[in-house]
Amino acid sequence: MSAVLLGASLGIALGATYQFGLRAGASAAPPPSAAPAVVSPLADPGSAPALRPETLSNALPASLRAEPRAAAPVRDLDCLTQAVYFEARGESPAGQAAVAQVVLNRVRKAGFPKSVCGVVFQGSSRGAGCQFSFACDGSMNRGRESLAWAQARHIASRALAGAVMTAVGDATHFHTVHVTPGWSREFRQVAQVGLHIFYRNGRSQAKTILAEAPSTPPAPELRVAEARLVSGPPADAIEVVEAAPAPLHAEPAPAEAAAAASPAD
Repeated sequence: MSAVLLGASLGIALGATYQFGLRAGASAAPPPSAAPAVVSPLADPGSAPALRPETLSNALPASLRAEPRAAAPVRDLDCLTQAVYFEARGESPAGQAAVAQVVLNRVRKAGFPKSVCGVVFQGSSRGAGCQFSFACDGSMNRGRESLAWAQARHIASRALAGAVMTAVGDATHFHTVHVTPGWSREFRQVAQVGLHIFYRNGRSQAKTILAEAPSTPPAPELRVAEARLVSGPPADAIEVVEAAPAPLHAEPAPAEAAAAASPAD
């Protein structure tokens, strides 16, 4: 009998100890929580440069969609980067953007391939003469300058994202100042940017931009297109807000020429 009472007493004591342990654990301090995130205050909004509204004149963006375009295909970017690098590696960013603009202008012109890579390498597979000399003269087999390549890729990426070079308008041809190709007499001269002279073939109804260069010409501006879809036939599917141009003068239009038959440089 005493053994039974002793066991009962021991069980009660153990149970009390267990309950006390639970209460003690419950009253223990909870584990420290994570420190609150520190958010630095934003800089004074008034100190940020104001966004300048951009306009578009003559030259059209790579994308005509109403909504922002997704990233350009890598293949398009690679081909346009090669054109900018090999044709205008030593030019200023404006000069490189002008070359990129010519490629994109050709994509939308009749008589040229309808893709960036098709335009850049037109004629290289047929042995009929390349539109861009680097595609046929072995330039691509040489080493690349990493910084210059990165700059060319940046310019190409911006062009494919919708940036336009208004100084060259809808030009589809160019050559360096060191040569005078025969086809240049049949085209309208648009502008000179750096060491390249740019031309259009005269079939477009857009006006030719001919800026009279002052003694110290300002650098041509690289503008971002403000284009939106509007009603009307496909040919009129983009509404353009033109920038106020530099002083212009008119030039008589020479005879029209077939665009696809003349190389770019």
